[in-house]
Amino acid sequence: MILVSLTADELWRGVVADSGSGARKGRGKRTKRKLKKDLNIGQLVGEGIITSQQKPFSFYHYLHEPVCALNQQRWKKYRKIVKTVFNMTARDGRRRSISCLVAVGNGNGAAKNRAIHYLYYIERYNNHTIYHDIDSTFKRTTLRMKKQNEGKFLTSQPACTLQSRETHQALADRKQLNVVEFRDEQGPLPIVVAKPQLGARKDPEQEDEVPNTRLHWADVQAAQGMKRSVWAGVKRTIW
Repeated sequence: MILVSLTADELWRGVVADSGSGARKGRGKRTKRKLKKDLNIGQLVGEGIITSQQKPFSFYHYLHEPVCALNQQRWKKYRKIVKTVFNMTARDGRRRSISCLVAVGNGNGAAKNRAIHYLYYIERYNNHTIYHDIDSTFKRTTLRMKKQNEGKFLTSQPACTLQSRETHQALADRKQLNVVEFRDEQGPLPIVVAKPQLGARKDPEQEDEVPNTRLHWADVQAAQGMKRSVWAGVKRTIW
């Protein structure tokens, strides 16, 4: 039960009011009159679900947050994208609404309420990054993600691409070879990150004479020292 000090006319005025520019132009005079209704018709004080014996003007019932059944974990909610969307309708004209993309869960593949039906569990390498670099193109949108060291984060929206990758263990089982990783701090020393469950095969992987590696021109420029700043050619006025 919500008790306010405003009258019904004042509440309806705040609900069906137009903006300042719309009111000056005379917008929405007749339609707003039809929306205004008396919500207290046929109601008497002391009758209904909460009777007068239960003190209707001082009766409050608070609902607490549901207790997490999975080891009392803390649930988190991340708001990714919030934007204003306008839709043009024949009756109301330009209608404004809010579109929001929210990720809900505990960070390890568990969620509650309606988020359970739309949950996608994404495996991470050492719980902080992806397993390998990914390039995915859908129509005119291209997503590029690179594996980063601990402490960095992804600045893109990888929800459309992360489902097409495979883990180190899945790659080792498919190729029947050991999967190794080279890091800058380790130098040429490889680090074994996954081994096939049925054992590694003896014959090595066949390599083509011309490797089918797709290079990005921006990466080639950065590797050869040819990449310049976007502000390098800007003419500056000298006073």
